[in-house]
Amino acid sequence: MKRSIFARTSLLWPLLVAGLVASWFVVTAPEPIAKDSAQYDAIAHSILRGQYALDGVPTMLREPGYPLFRAAMYAIGLTPTGILWVQVALLVGAIWLAASAVRRIDRHLCLPTAWLSAVAYGYLVYGSSHYSEAVAAFLVSLVGYLGVRACEIATAPHDEGSTVQEICSDSASARRAERWWFMLFGFACGVLALTRVAYEFLGLFIAVIMIVFARSLYWRRRIIIGLTIVVSSAAVMLPWAIRNEYQFGSFALTQRAGVTLYARALKAEASWKTLGASYVSALFGQATIARLDPTAHPIVRMEHWTEVWNTYARLQQSGLDDSHADAQMTHLAVQSITSNPVQFIRYCVWTPIEVWRLLALPSPLSPTFRIEAMFIERATAGPLSIPVIGLLILAHLMEWLWVGGTLLGLVFAIRRYGVLFMPGLLLGYTILIHMPVDVIERYAVPVTPWRMVCLVIVLISLRRVFGHAPPPHAKVVPAEV
Repeated sequence: MKRSIFARTSLLWPLLVAGLVASWFVVTAPEPIAKDSAQYDAIAHSILRGQYALDGVPTMLREPGYPLFRAAMYAIGLTPTGILWVQVALLVGAIWLAASAVRRIDRHLCLPTAWLSAVAYGYLVYGSSHYSEAVAAFLVSLVGYLGVRACEIATAPHDEGSTVQEICSDSASARRAERWWFMLFGFACGVLALTRVAYEFLGLFIAVIMIVFARSLYWRRRIIIGLTIVVSSAAVMLPWAIRNEYQFGSFALTQRAGVTLYARALKAEASWKTLGASYVSALFGQATIARLDPTAHPIVRMEHWTEVWNTYARLQQSGLDDSHADAQMTHLAVQSITSNPVQFIRYCVWTPIEVWRLLALPSPLSPTFRIEAMFIERATAGPLSIPVIGLLILAHLMEWLWVGGTLLGLVFAIRRYGVLFMPGLLLGYTILIHMPVDVIERYAVPVTPWRMVCLVIVLISLRRVFGHAPPPHAKVVPAEV
Protein backbone atom coordinates (compact mmCIF):
# COMPACT_ATOMS: atom_id res chain seq x y z
CA MET A 1 0.00 0.00 0.00
CA LYS A 2 1.35 3.41 -0.96
CA ARG A 3 1.80 5.95 1.78
CA SER A 4 0.04 9.30 1.45
CA ILE A 5 2.21 12.25 0.53
CA PHE A 6 0.66 13.94 3.57
CA ALA A 7 1.89 11.26 5.97
CA ARG A 8 4.06 12.31 8.90
CA THR A 9 7.06 10.60 7.30
CA SER A 10 6.51 12.16 3.88
CA LEU A 11 9.22 14.29 2.27
CA LEU A 12 6.55 16.89 1.58
CA TRP A 13 6.91 18.49 5.01
CA PRO A 14 10.68 19.15 5.06
CA LEU A 15 10.49 20.31 1.45
CA LEU A 16 7.69 22.69 2.38
CA VAL A 17 9.70 24.06 5.30
CA ALA A 18 12.76 24.48 3.05
CA GLY A 19 10.66 26.37 0.53
CA LEU A 20 9.26 28.66 3.23
CA VAL A 21 12.70 29.42 4.68
CA ALA A 22 14.19 30.15 1.25
CA SER A 23 11.14 32.24 0.32
CA TRP A 24 11.51 34.25 3.52
CA PHE A 25 15.02 35.25 2.46
CA VAL A 26 13.78 36.25 -1.01
CA VAL A 27 10.99 38.40 0.45
CA THR A 28 12.91 40.00 3.32
CA ALA A 29 16.52 40.21 2.13
CA PRO A 30 16.99 39.86 -1.66
CA GLU A 31 20.57 40.67 -2.56
CA PRO A 32 21.23 43.34 -5.18
CA ILE A 33 22.96 42.55 -8.45
CA ALA A 34 26.48 43.78 -7.75
CA LYS A 35 30.13 42.74 -7.97
CA ASP A 36 30.37 39.07 -9.06
CA SER A 37 26.62 38.77 -9.64
CA ALA A 38 26.76 41.86 -11.88
CA GLN A 39 29.24 40.02 -14.10
CA TYR A 40 26.95 36.98 -14.31
CA ASP A 41 24.04 39.24 -15.20
CA ALA A 42 25.97 41.24 -17.79
CA ILE A 43 27.13 38.05 -19.52
CA ALA A 44 23.53 36.71 -19.47
CA HIS A 45 22.31 39.85 -21.26
CA SER A 46 25.17 39.56 -23.77
CA ILE A 47 24.07 35.97 -24.52
CA LEU A 48 20.64 37.31 -25.49
CA ARG A 49 22.47 39.51 -28.02
CA GLY A 50 24.34 36.53 -29.43
CA GLN A 51 27.63 37.12 -27.58
CA TYR A 52 29.42 35.93 -24.47
CA ALA A 53 31.02 39.14 -23.31
CA LEU A 54 31.67 41.63 -20.54
CA ASP A 55 31.49 45.31 -21.51
CA GLY A 56 31.26 44.21 -25.13
CA VAL A 57 34.53 42.22 -24.96
CA PRO A 58 34.49 38.38 -25.25
CA THR A 59 35.43 36.79 -21.95
CA MET A 60 36.22 33.49 -20.24
CA LEU A 61 36.15 35.01 -16.77
CA ARG A 62 33.01 33.12 -15.72
CA GLU A 63 31.76 29.61 -16.36
CA PRO A 64 28.92 29.60 -18.90
CA GLY A 65 26.38 27.53 -16.94
CA TYR A 66 24.87 30.18 -14.69
CA PRO A 67 24.85 33.01 -17.26
CA LEU A 68 23.09 30.61 -19.67
CA PHE A 69 20.54 29.82 -16.97
CA ARG A 70 19.88 33.53 -16.38
CA ALA A 71 19.68 34.20 -20.10
CA ALA A 72 17.09 31.42 -20.45
CA MET A 73 15.06 32.90 -17.60
CA TYR A 74 15.17 36.35 -19.20
CA ALA A 75 14.21 34.84 -22.55
CA ILE A 76 10.96 33.46 -21.13
CA GLY A 77 10.12 36.83 -19.62
CA LEU A 78 11.26 36.52 -15.99
CA THR A 79 12.61 39.47 -14.04
CA PRO A 80 15.61 39.24 -11.69
CA THR A 81 13.17 38.68 -8.82
CA GLY A 82 11.47 35.94 -10.81
CA ILE A 83 14.85 34.25 -11.20
CA LEU A 84 15.21 34.21 -7.41
CA TRP A 85 11.95 32.29 -7.11
CA VAL A 86 13.18 29.74 -9.64
CA GLN A 87 16.33 29.39 -7.55
CA VAL A 88 14.20 28.68 -4.48
CA ALA A 89 12.60 25.81 -6.41
CA LEU A 90 16.06 24.53 -7.42
CA LEU A 91 17.31 24.54 -3.82
CA VAL A 92 14.23 22.60 -2.69
CA GLY A 93 14.61 20.27 -5.68
CA ALA A 94 18.22 19.60 -4.69
CA ILE A 95 17.06 18.48 -1.25
CA TRP A 96 14.45 16.18 -2.80
CA LEU A 97 17.00 14.61 -5.15
CA ALA A 98 19.53 14.06 -2.35
CA ALA A 99 16.93 12.58 0.01
CA SER A 100 15.51 10.35 -2.74
CA ALA A 101 19.00 9.12 -3.58
CA VAL A 102 20.01 8.26 -0.01
CA ARG A 103 16.66 6.51 0.50
CA ARG A 104 17.86 4.02 -2.11
CA ILE A 105 21.00 3.43 -0.04
CA ASP A 106 19.54 3.39 3.47
CA ARG A 107 15.96 4.45 4.14
CA HIS A 108 16.82 5.61 7.67
CA LEU A 109 18.98 8.39 6.20
CA CYS A 110 16.30 9.90 3.99
CA LEU A 111 13.95 11.90 6.22
CA PRO A 112 16.59 13.21 8.69
CA THR A 113 18.70 14.38 5.72
CA ALA A 114 15.72 16.26 4.31
CA TRP A 115 14.88 17.88 7.65
CA LEU A 116 18.45 18.98 8.38
CA SER A 117 18.68 20.45 4.88
CA ALA A 118 15.32 22.18 5.35
CA VAL A 119 16.66 24.24 8.27
CA ALA A 120 20.12 24.88 6.77
CA TYR A 121 19.76 28.66 6.60
CA GLY A 122 23.30 29.09 5.22
CA TYR A 123 22.23 26.97 2.24
CA LEU A 124 18.71 28.30 1.66
CA VAL A 125 19.78 31.95 1.80
CA TYR A 126 21.35 31.54 -1.64
CA GLY A 127 17.91 31.45 -3.21
CA SER A 128 17.89 35.21 -2.60
CA SER A 129 21.26 35.96 -4.23
CA HIS A 130 22.22 36.28 -7.87
CA TYR A 131 25.06 33.76 -7.60
CA SER A 132 25.45 30.30 -9.08
CA GLU A 133 25.05 28.38 -5.79
CA ALA A 134 21.38 27.40 -6.27
CA VAL A 135 21.92 26.07 -9.80
CA ALA A 136 25.14 24.33 -8.75
CA ALA A 137 23.41 22.75 -5.74
CA PHE A 138 20.68 21.32 -7.97
CA LEU A 139 23.26 19.96 -10.40
CA VAL A 140 25.34 18.41 -7.58
CA SER A 141 22.22 16.63 -6.34
CA LEU A 142 21.35 15.53 -9.88
CA VAL A 143 24.86 14.10 -10.25
CA GLY A 144 24.51 12.32 -6.91
CA TYR A 145 21.09 10.88 -7.75
CA LEU A 146 22.21 9.62 -11.16
CA GLY A 147 25.34 8.12 -9.59
CA VAL A 148 23.32 6.23 -6.99
CA ARG A 149 20.92 4.92 -9.64
CA ALA A 150 23.78 3.83 -11.88
CA CYS A 151 25.48 1.96 -9.03
CA GLU A 152 22.16 0.41 -8.09
CA ILE A 153 21.74 -1.03 -11.59
CA ALA A 154 25.37 -2.19 -11.71
CA THR A 155 24.89 -4.21 -8.51
CA ALA A 156 21.38 -5.53 -9.14
CA PRO A 157 21.34 -9.31 -8.37
CA HIS A 158 19.62 -11.91 -10.54
CA ASP A 159 16.39 -13.48 -9.34
CA GLU A 160 16.80 -16.88 -7.77
CA GLY A 161 15.56 -19.71 -9.97
CA SER A 162 16.18 -17.88 -13.26
CA THR A 163 17.25 -19.97 -16.23
CA VAL A 164 20.58 -19.41 -17.98
CA GLN A 165 18.74 -17.89 -20.97
CA GLU A 166 16.81 -15.51 -18.70
CA ILE A 167 20.00 -14.52 -16.88
CA CYS A 168 21.78 -13.78 -20.18
CA SER A 169 18.83 -11.75 -21.45
CA ASP A 170 18.57 -9.84 -18.18
CA SER A 171 22.32 -9.24 -18.13
CA ALA A 172 22.35 -7.75 -21.64
CA SER A 173 19.43 -5.50 -20.77
CA ALA A 174 21.05 -4.49 -17.48
CA ARG A 175 24.34 -3.66 -19.22
CA ARG A 176 22.56 -1.37 -21.68
CA ALA A 177 20.71 0.37 -18.85
CA GLU A 178 23.92 0.59 -16.85
CA ARG A 179 25.77 2.29 -19.71
CA TRP A 180 22.94 4.80 -20.18
CA TRP A 181 22.82 5.67 -16.49
CA PHE A 182 26.59 6.13 -16.26
CA MET A 183 26.51 8.16 -19.47
CA LEU A 184 23.83 10.44 -18.02
CA PHE A 185 25.91 10.66 -14.86
CA GLY A 186 28.93 11.77 -16.91
CA PHE A 187 26.86 14.33 -18.84
CA ALA A 188 25.58 15.77 -15.55
CA CYS A 189 29.18 16.01 -14.25
CA GLY A 190 30.10 17.97 -17.37
CA VAL A 191 27.16 20.37 -17.02
CA LEU A 192 28.05 20.87 -13.35
CA ALA A 193 31.65 21.69 -14.30
CA LEU A 194 30.41 24.31 -16.77
CA THR A 195 28.50 25.88 -13.88
CA ARG A 196 31.12 25.51 -11.15
CA VAL A 197 34.62 24.92 -12.49
CA ALA A 198 35.81 23.34 -9.24
CA TYR A 199 33.91 20.21 -10.33
CA GLU A 200 35.65 19.81 -13.69
CA PHE A 201 37.53 16.74 -12.41
CA LEU A 202 34.58 15.17 -10.57
CA GLY A 203 33.81 12.73 -13.38
CA LEU A 204 37.46 11.65 -13.59
CA PHE A 205 37.68 11.38 -9.81
CA ILE A 206 34.67 9.08 -9.53
CA ALA A 207 35.74 7.07 -12.60
CA VAL A 208 39.12 6.35 -10.98
CA ILE A 209 37.43 5.43 -7.69
CA MET A 210 35.11 3.06 -9.57
CA ILE A 211 37.96 1.38 -11.44
CA VAL A 212 40.08 0.92 -8.31
CA PHE A 213 37.47 0.05 -5.69
CA ALA A 214 34.58 -1.67 -7.52
CA ARG A 215 36.26 -5.01 -6.86
CA SER A 216 33.19 -7.20 -7.29
CA LEU A 217 33.15 -6.27 -11.01
CA TYR A 218 35.56 -7.62 -13.60
CA TRP A 219 38.34 -5.27 -14.66
CA ARG A 220 36.95 -4.93 -18.17
CA ARG A 221 33.56 -3.85 -16.89
CA ARG A 222 35.10 -1.40 -14.43
CA ILE A 223 37.20 0.18 -17.17
CA ILE A 224 34.18 0.47 -19.49
CA ILE A 225 32.20 2.21 -16.73
CA GLY A 226 35.11 4.56 -15.98
CA LEU A 227 35.63 5.42 -19.64
CA THR A 228 31.91 6.01 -20.11
CA ILE A 229 31.91 8.54 -17.28
CA VAL A 230 35.07 10.33 -18.44
CA VAL A 231 34.16 10.46 -22.13
CA SER A 232 30.59 11.66 -21.58
CA SER A 233 31.75 14.28 -19.07
CA ALA A 234 34.51 15.49 -21.39
CA ALA A 235 32.10 15.61 -24.34
CA VAL A 236 30.09 18.29 -22.52
CA MET A 237 33.10 20.36 -21.43
CA LEU A 238 35.22 20.05 -24.57
CA PRO A 239 33.34 22.51 -26.83
CA TRP A 240 33.72 25.30 -24.29
CA ALA A 241 37.42 24.55 -23.75
CA ILE A 242 37.94 24.59 -27.54
CA ARG A 243 36.12 27.93 -27.77
CA ASN A 244 38.45 29.38 -25.13
CA GLU A 245 41.53 27.93 -26.87
CA TYR A 246 40.42 29.44 -30.17
CA GLN A 247 39.57 32.89 -28.77
CA PHE A 248 42.04 33.25 -25.90
CA GLY A 249 44.73 30.63 -26.46
CA SER A 250 43.79 28.93 -23.17
CA PHE A 251 42.47 25.35 -23.19
CA ALA A 252 40.45 25.75 -19.98
CA LEU A 253 36.90 26.31 -18.82
CA THR A 254 37.60 29.59 -17.05
CA GLN A 255 40.52 31.74 -15.96
CA ARG A 256 40.30 32.16 -12.17
CA ALA A 257 42.45 29.25 -10.99
CA GLY A 258 45.61 31.34 -10.94
CA VAL A 259 43.96 34.13 -8.97
CA THR A 260 42.76 31.86 -6.14
CA LEU A 261 46.08 30.00 -5.97
CA TYR A 262 47.98 33.30 -5.84
CA ALA A 263 45.74 34.48 -2.99
CA ARG A 264 46.62 31.33 -1.08
CA ALA A 265 50.34 31.83 -1.83
CA LEU A 266 50.14 35.34 -0.33
CA LYS A 267 48.88 33.81 2.90
CA ALA A 268 51.95 31.57 2.96
CA GLU A 269 54.11 34.69 2.75
CA ALA A 270 52.57 36.05 5.95
CA SER A 271 54.45 35.66 9.23
CA TRP A 272 54.13 32.74 11.62
CA LYS A 273 52.44 35.11 14.07
CA THR A 274 49.78 35.95 11.49
CA LEU A 275 49.32 32.25 10.82
CA GLY A 276 48.90 31.50 14.52
CA ALA A 277 46.47 34.39 14.96
CA SER A 278 44.48 33.10 11.96
CA TYR A 279 44.21 29.66 13.61
CA VAL A 280 42.87 31.21 16.82
CA SER A 281 40.48 33.38 14.82
CA ALA A 282 39.15 30.45 12.76
CA LEU A 283 38.72 28.09 15.72
CA PHE A 284 37.66 30.50 18.49
CA GLY A 285 36.59 33.69 16.73
CA GLN A 286 38.09 36.95 15.59
CA ALA A 287 36.78 38.63 18.74
CA THR A 288 38.77 36.17 20.87
CA ILE A 289 42.11 36.92 19.23
CA ALA A 290 41.32 40.65 19.32
CA ARG A 291 40.96 40.48 23.11
CA LEU A 292 43.90 38.10 23.67
CA ASP A 293 46.35 40.05 21.49
CA PRO A 294 45.19 43.40 20.07
CA THR A 295 48.41 43.61 18.01
CA ALA A 296 47.64 40.39 16.12
CA HIS A 297 46.31 40.70 12.58
CA PRO A 298 44.77 37.44 11.42
CA ILE A 299 43.82 36.95 7.80
CA VAL A 300 40.09 36.40 8.11
CA ARG A 301 38.49 36.90 4.73
CA MET A 302 39.60 39.41 2.09
CA GLU A 303 42.46 41.34 3.72
CA HIS A 304 45.02 40.06 1.20
CA TRP A 305 42.90 40.39 -1.94
CA THR A 306 43.86 44.02 -2.61
CA GLU A 307 47.38 42.80 -3.38
CA VAL A 308 45.95 39.97 -5.52
CA TRP A 309 44.02 42.34 -7.75
CA ASN A 310 46.87 44.88 -7.84
CA THR A 311 49.18 42.14 -9.16
CA TYR A 312 46.56 41.09 -11.69
CA ALA A 313 46.16 44.70 -12.86
CA ARG A 314 49.94 45.11 -13.28
CA LEU A 315 50.05 42.00 -15.46
CA GLN A 316 47.24 43.36 -17.62
CA GLN A 317 49.00 46.70 -17.92
CA SER A 318 52.10 44.86 -19.14
CA GLY A 319 50.14 43.74 -22.19
CA LEU A 320 48.80 40.34 -21.10
CA ASP A 321 45.18 39.49 -21.78
CA ASP A 322 42.99 38.01 -19.04
CA SER A 323 43.77 34.35 -19.68
CA HIS A 324 47.55 34.85 -19.91
CA ALA A 325 47.48 37.13 -16.85
CA ASP A 326 45.78 34.35 -14.89
CA ALA A 327 48.34 31.83 -16.17
CA GLN A 328 51.11 34.14 -15.01
CA MET A 329 49.42 34.39 -11.60
CA THR A 330 49.62 30.60 -11.38
CA HIS A 331 53.32 30.73 -12.24
CA LEU A 332 53.98 33.42 -9.62
CA ALA A 333 52.04 31.46 -7.00
CA VAL A 334 53.94 28.22 -7.62
CA GLN A 335 57.21 30.15 -7.65
CA SER A 336 56.37 31.72 -4.28
CA ILE A 337 55.19 28.48 -2.65
CA THR A 338 58.27 26.53 -3.72
CA SER A 339 60.79 29.35 -3.19
CA ASN A 340 62.07 27.79 0.04
CA PRO A 341 61.16 24.96 2.45
CA VAL A 342 59.76 27.31 5.12
CA GLN A 343 57.41 28.91 2.61
CA PHE A 344 56.18 25.52 1.45
CA ILE A 345 55.64 24.30 5.04
CA ARG A 346 53.70 27.45 5.86
CA TYR A 347 51.56 26.93 2.74
CA CYS A 348 50.76 23.38 3.92
CA VAL A 349 50.05 24.48 7.49
CA TRP A 350 47.42 26.90 6.15
CA THR A 351 45.42 23.95 4.76
CA PRO A 352 43.50 23.02 7.95
CA ILE A 353 42.33 26.64 8.28
CA GLU A 354 41.07 26.62 4.68
CA VAL A 355 39.17 23.35 5.25
CA TRP A 356 37.70 24.67 8.51
CA ARG A 357 36.55 27.89 6.85
CA LEU A 358 35.17 26.00 3.86
CA LEU A 359 32.97 23.98 6.22
CA ALA A 360 32.36 26.77 8.74
CA LEU A 361 29.03 27.42 10.43
CA PRO A 362 27.18 30.36 8.83
CA SER A 363 26.22 33.22 11.09
CA PRO A 364 22.49 33.25 11.92
CA LEU A 365 22.57 37.06 11.75
CA SER A 366 24.32 37.13 8.36
CA PRO A 367 24.04 33.66 6.74
CA THR A 368 26.41 34.38 3.86
CA PHE A 369 29.27 34.92 6.34
CA ARG A 370 30.93 32.71 8.95
CA ILE A 371 30.39 33.14 12.69
CA GLU A 372 34.13 33.86 12.95
CA ALA A 373 33.58 37.64 12.83
CA MET A 374 30.82 37.72 15.48
CA PHE A 375 31.16 40.62 17.94
CA ILE A 376 34.45 41.82 16.46
CA GLU A 377 33.35 45.48 16.62
CA ARG A 378 32.55 45.15 20.32
CA ALA A 379 35.82 43.30 20.99
CA THR A 380 37.92 46.04 19.39
CA ALA A 381 36.00 48.73 21.31
CA GLY A 382 36.56 47.19 24.74
CA PRO A 383 35.96 44.20 27.02
CA LEU A 384 33.05 41.94 26.18
CA SER A 385 30.11 41.57 28.56
CA ILE A 386 29.32 38.21 30.18
CA PRO A 387 26.23 37.57 27.97
CA VAL A 388 28.23 38.32 24.82
CA ILE A 389 31.03 35.99 25.93
CA GLY A 390 28.44 33.29 26.60
CA LEU A 391 26.93 33.70 23.13
CA LEU A 392 30.40 33.62 21.57
CA ILE A 393 31.29 30.39 23.38
CA LEU A 394 27.96 28.82 22.40
CA ALA A 395 28.35 29.83 18.74
CA HIS A 396 31.83 28.36 18.45
CA LEU A 397 30.82 25.22 20.32
CA MET A 398 28.08 24.79 17.71
CA GLU A 399 30.65 25.33 14.96
CA TRP A 400 32.97 22.71 16.45
CA LEU A 401 30.07 20.24 16.44
CA TRP A 402 29.09 21.32 12.91
CA VAL A 403 32.53 20.94 11.35
CA GLY A 404 33.65 18.03 13.50
CA GLY A 405 30.39 16.17 12.87
CA THR A 406 30.83 16.63 9.13
CA LEU A 407 34.35 15.20 9.09
CA LEU A 408 33.53 12.43 11.56
CA GLY A 409 30.43 11.57 9.54
CA LEU A 410 32.53 11.31 6.40
CA VAL A 411 34.76 8.75 8.16
CA PHE A 412 31.76 6.83 9.54
CA ALA A 413 30.09 6.85 6.11
CA ILE A 414 33.11 5.32 4.40
CA ARG A 415 33.46 2.69 7.14
CA ARG A 416 29.79 1.72 7.03
CA TYR A 417 28.97 2.04 3.32
CA GLY A 418 32.36 1.85 1.63
CA VAL A 419 34.48 4.16 -0.49
CA LEU A 420 31.83 4.32 -3.23
CA PHE A 421 29.24 5.94 -0.96
CA MET A 422 28.02 8.78 -3.19
CA PRO A 423 27.43 11.45 -0.48
CA GLY A 424 30.93 10.79 0.81
CA LEU A 425 32.40 11.06 -2.68
CA LEU A 426 30.70 14.40 -3.38
CA LEU A 427 31.67 15.90 -0.02
CA GLY A 428 35.18 14.43 -0.10
CA TYR A 429 35.84 15.74 -3.60
CA THR A 430 34.59 19.21 -2.64
CA ILE A 431 37.00 19.32 0.29
CA LEU A 432 39.96 17.93 -1.63
CA ILE A 433 39.61 20.20 -4.68
CA HIS A 434 39.57 23.34 -2.53
CA MET A 435 42.50 22.42 -0.29
CA PRO A 436 45.25 24.05 -2.42
CA VAL A 437 43.53 27.43 -2.95
CA ASP A 438 42.04 30.36 -1.07
CA VAL A 439 38.42 29.58 -0.14
CA ILE A 440 35.29 31.18 1.22
CA GLU A 441 32.40 29.36 2.84
CA ARG A 442 29.99 29.57 -0.09
CA TYR A 443 32.20 27.26 -2.17
CA ALA A 444 30.80 24.33 -0.14
CA VAL A 445 27.16 25.44 -0.35
CA PRO A 446 26.25 23.25 -3.39
CA VAL A 447 27.10 20.05 -1.50
CA THR A 448 25.10 20.96 1.64
CA PRO A 449 22.29 18.34 1.35
CA TRP A 450 24.93 15.62 0.88
CA ARG A 451 26.90 16.95 3.81
CA MET A 452 23.76 16.54 5.91
CA VAL A 453 23.84 12.80 5.15
CA CYS A 454 27.18 12.55 6.95
CA LEU A 455 25.80 14.48 9.92
CA VAL A 456 22.80 12.16 10.05
CA ILE A 457 25.13 9.14 10.09
CA VAL A 458 26.90 10.59 13.16
CA LEU A 459 23.55 11.19 14.90
CA ILE A 460 22.36 7.66 14.13
CA SER A 461 25.67 6.24 15.36
CA LEU A 462 25.30 8.17 18.62
CA ARG A 463 21.74 6.92 19.05
CA ARG A 464 22.90 3.37 18.39
CA VAL A 465 25.46 3.71 21.18
CA PHE A 466 22.57 4.37 23.56
CA GLY A 467 20.44 1.62 22.05
CA HIS A 468 17.76 3.80 20.46
CA ALA A 469 18.55 3.54 16.74
CA PRO A 470 17.03 0.90 14.46
CA PRO A 471 19.39 -1.54 12.73
CA PRO A 472 20.86 -0.23 9.47
CA HIS A 473 18.80 -0.94 6.38
CA ALA A 474 20.81 -0.74 3.18
CA LYS A 475 18.90 -1.32 -0.02
CA VAL A 476 22.01 -0.50 -2.06
CA VAL A 477 25.48 -1.08 -0.66
CA PRO A 478 27.93 0.90 -2.81
CA ALA A 479 30.88 -0.85 -1.15
CA GLU A 480 29.88 -3.96 -3.07
CA VAL A 481 29.91 -2.26 -6.46
